[in-house]
Amino acid sequence: MSNEVVASLLGNLIRESIVELEAPGDPERINKDHPLIIYIQRELSRKLIQSGEEEVEGLEMKIRFMLENDFESLKAILDELVYKYYRSKVFAEGPPDKFREPGRKARWAL
Repeated sequence: MSNEVVASLLGNLIRESIVELEAPGDPERINKDHPLIIYIQRELSRKLIQSGEEEVEGLEMKIRFMLENDFESLKAILDELVYKYYRSKVFAEGPPDKFREPGRKARWAL
């Protein structure tokens, strides 16, 4: 499963992005079956895998390459995907109560 690859290789970076964005919830609860991991896996597959390429091996190879050779670009992609995921949750469900108080907004809610 490519979501397992994403969780094992990028889990810590994804958690860092969640903390940086002040997103709600516990980042430690993010595991291979979390909707955010599945979303990131789908988007990375769409962006990085060429048609006909084996998804799991191809995605793992591209992620490992980017971790070693293009870390900043990978981090920027992950930050963007985490932001988009939490923004879509806000529009679908509304912001959590702690972000409804005046003068307090997390970066992901801006």
